[in-house]
Amino acid sequence: MSETAEQKHALHPVLDTLFARIQAEVPTDRRDALTAFARAFLRRLSDEELEHHGADLLFSMVSSAFAFADQRRNEAAAVRVFVPTDADEGYGSVGTIVETNTDDSPFLVDSVSEELAARELRVRLLVHPVVGTVRDERGRIERVLSGRDASHRESVMHYELERRLGETERADLQRKIAEILHDVDLVVRDFEPMQERARHMMDLARAAAGRYTPEEVSGTVDFLDWLLQLNFVLLGYREYDLLDLPEGRAIKATEGSGLGILSDVSRSTFADVTALDSLPSYIRQRIEDGDLLVISKTKAYSTVHRRARMDYVGVRKVSPDGRITGEARLIGLFTSKAYMEPATKTPLLHHKLEQILAAEDLIPGSHDYKTVVELFGTFPKDELFQGSAEELRTLVIGLLQFEEQAGIRVLIRKDLFGRQVSIVVALPRERFTARLRKRLQEMFMERFHGVTVDYHLSLGETESAKIFFTVHVEPGVQVPEIPHEELEADVERLARTWDDDLADALAARLGEQRGRALAATYAPRFPDYYKTSDTDWALAVDNVLNLEELASSPDGFVVGVGNESSGERLTRVRLYKTGGKVDLSAFMPLLESLGLRVVEEIPVHLEGEGRVFIHDFGVLDARGAVLDLEGAAEAVRDALGAMWRGEAEVDSLNRLVIVGGLTWRQIQVLRAYRTYRMRVSARFTDEYRNDAMAAYPQISARLVGLFEAKFDPVRDAPEEEAAAIRDQVVEDLQGVASLDQDLILRSLLGTIEATVRTNAYRPDRVALAIKLRSANVPEMPKPFPLFEVFVYSPAMEAIHLRGGMVARGGIRWSDRKEDYRTEVLGLMKAQKVKNAIIVPDGSKGGFILKRRPGTPDELKEEVLAQYVTFMHGLLDLTDNYVQGAVVHPEGVRALDGPDTYLVVAADKGTATFSDTANAVSERYGFWLGDAFASGGSAGFDHKALGITARGAWESVKRHFRQLGVDVLRDPFKAVGIGDMSGDVFGNGMLYTDTIKLVAAFDHRHVFLDPNPDPATSFAERKRLFQLPGSSWNDYDRSILSEGGSVVDRAAKSVTPSPEVRAVLGIPPEAPAGMTPAELIRWILKAPVDLLWNGGIGTYVKSSEETHEHAGDRMNDGLRVDGRDLRARVVGEGGNLGFTQRGRIEYARSGGRINTDFIDNSAGVDTSDHEVNWKILLGLAIARGELTLEGRNRMLEACAPDVVAHDRSLRGPDATARGRG
Repeated sequence: MSETAEQKHALHPVLDTLFARIQAEVPTDRRDALTAFARAFLRRLSDEELEHHGADLLFSMVSSAFAFADQRRNEAAAVRVFVPTDADEGYGSVGTIVETNTDDSPFLVDSVSEELAARELRVRLLVHPVVGTVRDERGRIERVLSGRDASHRESVMHYELERRLGETERADLQRKIAEILHDVDLVVRDFEPMQERARHMMDLARAAAGRYTPEEVSGTVDFLDWLLQLNFVLLGYREYDLLDLPEGRAIKATEGSGLGILSDVSRSTFADVTALDSLPSYIRQRIEDGDLLVISKTKAYSTVHRRARMDYVGVRKVSPDGRITGEARLIGLFTSKAYMEPATKTPLLHHKLEQILAAEDLIPGSHDYKTVVELFGTFPKDELFQGSAEELRTLVIGLLQFEEQAGIRVLIRKDLFGRQVSIVVALPRERFTARLRKRLQEMFMERFHGVTVDYHLSLGETESAKIFFTVHVEPGVQVPEIPHEELEADVERLARTWDDDLADALAARLGEQRGRALAATYAPRFPDYYKTSDTDWALAVDNVLNLEELASSPDGFVVGVGNESSGERLTRVRLYKTGGKVDLSAFMPLLESLGLRVVEEIPVHLEGEGRVFIHDFGVLDARGAVLDLEGAAEAVRDALGAMWRGEAEVDSLNRLVIVGGLTWRQIQVLRAYRTYRMRVSARFTDEYRNDAMAAYPQISARLVGLFEAKFDPVRDAPEEEAAAIRDQVVEDLQGVASLDQDLILRSLLGTIEATVRTNAYRPDRVALAIKLRSANVPEMPKPFPLFEVFVYSPAMEAIHLRGGMVARGGIRWSDRKEDYRTEVLGLMKAQKVKNAIIVPDGSKGGFILKRRPGTPDELKEEVLAQYVTFMHGLLDLTDNYVQGAVVHPEGVRALDGPDTYLVVAADKGTATFSDTANAVSERYGFWLGDAFASGGSAGFDHKALGITARGAWESVKRHFRQLGVDVLRDPFKAVGIGDMSGDVFGNGMLYTDTIKLVAAFDHRHVFLDPNPDPATSFAERKRLFQLPGSSWNDYDRSILSEGGSVVDRAAKSVTPSPEVRAVLGIPPEAPAGMTPAELIRWILKAPVDLLWNGGIGTYVKSSEETHEHAGDRMNDGLRVDGRDLRARVVGEGGNLGFTQRGRIEYARSGGRINTDFIDNSAGVDTSDHEVNWKILLGLAIARGELTLEGRNRMLEACAPDVVAHDRSLRGPDATARGRG
């Protein structure tokens, strides 16, 4: 702390308070000493620590520490390990406190801190001031001075540990710290004598010239001198004598020779005379012979300075005649300076290196010379100190050979005293991992019976890695002799990389060339966290093969399935995907739909390009077992792939892949029938039906078998085979316990039997289509169509109902997802009546979207796409005329008679799709060509002709004539269903300019204009009619009459103006505010002249009917009863606006109404003419008598005649001409 910082610290408020308390509470004779002690004790505490502890706690802490130091009196050291309490020390602490007081000396803090670290005791706070003291004759502290200038200095150490120790642990720690402080005292006391003894060892070395070479003697002397240059911490010294006794040679520690921690000679192993014959042979050999200088490691750890095994330096005592007569031994620790100094500059090590270079005859500057010098420098210093020149030569040359030959090399050196084994492992750098190092440590510990192991890693700048291990063994334990080849084989086995094992596994399955090529490609891409886990190599090979497949997959994903081979086995389901990670919520439902329980998920991000992920799921089946993949693997993989592509739906029926052994395509057939059954009878939910099929997988499989026997053209099974399967299903149904499940399964059987065609086996089909004889379908509601076609895919559903073999009618996009068949059935009934004026019977079709896009443009594209899917499904099952002969569709077994007539027309949501339908017809080569869909660009445009609205107006005009009103001259009030963008509503509201449209609504808006100007509003309606995609929201607000508005149907509430309330006849007692739905009901009941229906939906029922009878759930909230209508006349340009009983109730209440099939039949007649013209003229084209362009001109020219063939359909223009 700088002087300025220290001055600032001294002025801290906590210290001011502390010192003030000392002045106030401490006796006068102790006050100054305690104040000085407190300043020294707290000098190193930060401001934050001062504030954290506070003045009161610090006062107690300082007072307690001072009293403890004071009580040491004249003892060498004082130690206490305690838990302070308020009662005894005046403060408390979370953890245990360790305090010591001794005369100051080196190594105190390091030595105690090392002991605490060895016991894994973390220190929260350490204070270790050095103070000058003056003690009286009794040893009490009289004065505390600055430690820097005092003649006598003392150390006070205060440790606050993070945890609280038990009584036994505290006592043991206190004893050990007292021993450490004693050892420190011995080391410091004998520092100079040990230096003198080190010089004495130099003299002993010189005296050994009679036995050792001059180089060895000088090298030893230089090394000992080097030790004294701050390269060695001297900890102890002792000498040993070899005695020649009558019974043989013996060894004994020299009395009085001990210094430092070896002072007490009585504690030596050789304190008493010990016969050499009693020692192991290798120990005796080491004592009686060997190098002049001996360097090794002790088995004991140093208690002073640094907790490490101590270094042992010995010099032989040699008699004048060259006999070894004993040894002088120095123990201590090499300093950091010694370890940091290059080996080539360390006297002893430099000498060893020169010996190696000379023995190998290496020329300075040569490649091998430089490599040997570099390798020598990579060795740990301890290894260089302890190994002899010859031992080090063996190791270095072994590593030199490794650098030249690569592979793996293991080199071993045993310690002279058998206390340790040094092992050098050299291997290619890319094979080294921390995990490998740990595994090698464990192996060496086990093989050499070690108790601890140290390691040193050398990477350097070469392509190799060298790991130096030192295994320490218990004293007295014989180091086992392990053959070098065996140990090297063990290391080779452990050093094998994950990449090596993968290459072997791939080569075993695929052959050497392909297997190793794939390993080279993919092994580097797997991340380390994947490689370090336990690897099932069969599954790893599968991973690589699937990744290889992914590289060329157009889908951008691959699914793999396999079982683990060992452990707590799981089935692994893996999704290999490019483009990034997948959310669990996206894939787990697929697995769960198969009846699988996900136990774990392991995402693997492959390195390299492509953002490739493996999502690895561990799963079990419903029983908690792995899957039997013998025959199911392919089916599971295909099913998951189909679901991920969106080709199969994700629901619990997929369980049949596992429990029933079915493929996803076979399940798709059952799902289509299940869904169709829901449209016929909604008695049971989808899930309930799925449970029934899954509960009896054998019956489900046989139902599929019956379907295949009937319709698979390749199998071409005889009727007897299908009958046998049916009989088996009927027999199996006897074993179904639940009546509900029996009904579900039995109705599926009946529906399959009612099926006469399917496109299930047509190549390249875009959806599954089935054709049924409706009267044979179980629970079929009346009236029965003759045939119906159900088209199914994960994106759409569709139904086409036909009243006869030759039938025609429109195709609509329905928004009634749950009951669209009911809607279409009602429309077909109306179509049958309307078609009474033409040859074809009635038909109707509708489709729904299962995946509704978010934006209008995307929605438009999806509607068109699924309309095309519907057309494909219909034409897939329809026969063709080819050169006058009936031809069945390819891949379709027809169990009914010839069926060639299929004509469709535009309807709600498909007004512009006729050309699209005809394009599909052309691709199929269908004999009707563009007569398939009427109203296209080369046909009669119903909206342009206004034919449907004009026909409905004939009915309306008749009603009004009966009331004495001329709609072409007399203004009248009207409300309507629809908007100006539609054909029927738009044309209808432009039929005459006398209409005062006071209110209207569609699915988006409510239009209100209580007192419109007929001419102005007519012009604005005409503008909207001509504006593509218009809505009521586009209406010019400036021309609305007083109180008029356009209301968004999404609004929470609306408050009709007084003018609107008046015109709609809303009574005063009705609330001022209402929902848009409530407002629409008032519009339907408005007291006006005309209610014009030009929209979609059923809005009027009988008071004796429920909403369910109407079959239009979407409009349940808007529907009113026929008796409540106050309009004088209803014009039904749209279909099904009223239930039949609703019409009757309205008519009985005085209203004037026909039926929808009468009012809008004109469009039917027009379309029929178009189709017949095209069929007729197609014959002329086929004979070459007419071109297509010529035909189109003829159709265009005859359009007015078709419209005018019935004078009742001539409309306002004809009437106006007649009046003129």
